[in-house]
Amino acid sequence: MNFEQEPAVSEVAKFLQNPQILEEFNSLLMPLTEREMVILRDRIMNLDGKSRTLDDVGKQFGVTREMIRQVEKKMMRELIHNSSERFPRSHECAALLAKLVGPVLPVSFLSQDLINNLTTSAGSFIRTIAGGYRINSSTESPNSAIYLKSTLNSVSKLLNLAIDNTQQQSGTLATHDEVTKQLVSMGMQEWASSEIVANWPGFVRTPSVITKIPNSMDRKAQLFLQITGAPQTMESIFNFCSSYGPTNMRSLRNAVAANPEIMRVTDPEFGLSIWGMERFTTLLDAIENFITQHGETPIEMLVSKLVDRYKVNSNSVVIYTQLHPSFIDVNGKVRLRAADEPIDPGVSINYTRSCIRSSNSWIWRIQVDREVLRGSGIPIPRGLASIISLEPNDVEAFATGGDPMTFRWRGMNPTVSSLKKYCDDSNLELNDYLFIYFDIPNKTVSVESRRHISPTSNAKEALRQYLCALDGEDWISASQRAFGIQLHGQPLIDFLEMRSGATEDETLALISQNLSLTSTN
Repeated sequence: MNFEQEPAVSEVAKFLQNPQILEEFNSLLMPLTEREMVILRDRIMNLDGKSRTLDDVGKQFGVTREMIRQVEKKMMRELIHNSSERFPRSHECAALLAKLVGPVLPVSFLSQDLINNLTTSAGSFIRTIAGGYRINSSTESPNSAIYLKSTLNSVSKLLNLAIDNTQQQSGTLATHDEVTKQLVSMGMQEWASSEIVANWPGFVRTPSVITKIPNSMDRKAQLFLQITGAPQTMESIFNFCSSYGPTNMRSLRNAVAANPEIMRVTDPEFGLSIWGMERFTTLLDAIENFITQHGETPIEMLVSKLVDRYKVNSNSVVIYTQLHPSFIDVNGKVRLRAADEPIDPGVSINYTRSCIRSSNSWIWRIQVDREVLRGSGIPIPRGLASIISLEPNDVEAFATGGDPMTFRWRGMNPTVSSLKKYCDDSNLELNDYLFIYFDIPNKTVSVESRRHISPTSNAKEALRQYLCALDGEDWISASQRAFGIQLHGQPLIDFLEMRSGATEDETLALISQNLSLTSTN
């Protein structure tokens, strides 16, 4: 639409471009005192977009802010009265401007000539008579607006208010037509309302619905489900939320899980509680319930009964039945594990690379990765879980001298609580190491940190000197502190942890041989 054709635009522009207006306006100002001129220029006209406070002007003239307020009120009453008597067309122009703009309007809807005229002294006075219109100082911004002192000061806030009013009245998401009518009822012209509802940035739109962008991720997810009206995958929810601000998948999952209005309705999909759909039973519970009802069951039957109903992948059913400690798979038939049946650790702790035997205790070596630095709980080897007597659905807490270190087995694999504190205390970075020493009889652990050593020639020499200075110390203890050297892509400790009986010359020969092989590969 060509807004230049609007009668109000042309009339206001024609009036403000009349060279007599400035002369008439100046004649109005002649009786004003210096103090009144400062108030008019710096507070009322606000030509530079930086209106001064009553206190500022009061300090300039050595009077109170209340005195300035009274002077301002009296002066404006007289100016408006005098202008209506001597120059009635100024009030006609102000009425046209109020009709054109309404409570608020983007300056992009007006011609630049008109904006330029509205920012002159005479134009500013016309805006004041019209009700206190101001123009945003940043006229290049897409959100720039001309607005009234007595109402909202931006298009976005006015649109937000219209959406809120509409949704309170209907109890549902607001349609474009409903919000347009609400803006018109608030004083905005219909052509401006339609354009703003359809195109103003910073709002969520579908072909029929317009709404605000919530601040929290769970509310954004809830809004997406409201808009689509059907269950959605976490990936779809993530794509929607990330288009309206930074979004992290892990944080989004946690936020969705904490929102009581959202529930999982299938394994991959989420819906709203008000839809009345059946809440999804986890695949683990579904398998357990089925076997409890039917007894020992072939895997093929579990797949055929659960895949379609819960919309899961057949591999998920197979993996659960073969790896989860709640089940025992014998020749393709699955049954529940009895409480007194031992759990197969998969790999014995004696052959688990990350677990080291030292004297009468065990040490668990952890290489620091992003999950550890983030503070996430991380899996522990099942062999280690067996040694510390951790059973499925149980919790074991080990004293540390501070907060206890907690081990849990809630899902497929056992985990340990956040280790971030130990990384922060030692300023560890990616690829550094933590060693957790277990005193199982006393249920205590101690933690040591080690830096990663790059496999350079300097590191080789430093390692040789270090080992030679140990004076017969246990080679396992030595290797624990010198674990950072990589041999064939594996930590040095893997080559030394089973060689406590080796002589110094034999160990150094082994180190030298493998380091040489590594450096040539």
